[in-house]
Amino acid sequence: MQLFGTDGVRGKVEVTDKSYDEALSLYHNQRTLTPSLMRVIGEATAIEIQSRCDNSNPCVVIGWDNRPNNSLLTKALTQGLAIQGCEVHWAGEIATPGLHYCILESGYAAGFRVTASHNPAHDSGLKIFDKFGFKTYPEREMEISRIVENLISEDREIDDVLLEKMSKPTNQFDGGKKHQQALQNRLKLIEDM
Repeated sequence: MQLFGTDGVRGKVEVTDKSYDEALSLYHNQRTLTPSLMRVIGEATAIEIQSRCDNSNPCVVIGWDNRPNNSLLTKALTQGLAIQGCEVHWAGEIATPGLHYCILESGYAAGFRVTASHNPAHDSGLKIFDKFGFKTYPEREMEISRIVENLISEDREIDDVLLEKMSKPTNQFDGGKKHQQALQNRLKLIEDM
C-alpha cells in the first residue's frame, strides 16, 4: 500500500513506541505518523538508494523545520538510514531551497526534509530528494513503500543500544548559514559584474 501522497509522507505525529506493524496500520488507517514508521521508511529508502548508487555506504543529508516533534522523527529517520549503511549528515533547521543547495554543493546521494509544509503544526512528514535535488517520483515512492512492507514482514530485532548510537549523525552543520553565504557570494559576483 502506498505511503506517499501528493507531496511526500504526511500525518499527525504520535510519539508512542509502536511495533512496525502497528505503526504502518496506524498510518494507513488514521494518517498518524510515528517514529517507528519513520525509522523503517529510512531503512527502505536507504535500500532503494543503494540499488541505484555505486557506493554501498552513500552519504545523505537531513534538514527539518521547527515543528514540535521533528527532532524525534529526525532521530528515527537517521537510525533507519544508518541501520542500512548510509552515512548521515544533519543540515539542521533549514528551508527547502537551502537543503537543495546542500545536496548539490556537497554531492549527497539524497536529501531528506522532515516537514509537513503548510499542514497544521501537529502534523509532520518527509520529503525525499535525489542527488539532483528533485523530489521522488511515483515509481520510486511505490518501490520504497514496497520495501517498507517487506521489512515489516520480516521478523527482526534491533538492539536498543545500537539504535541510540545510530540516532546521531556522522556530521552536523548549519545548512541555513551555508546557503546564506552562497547567496551572498552570488550577489557579490553580480554586483561586481
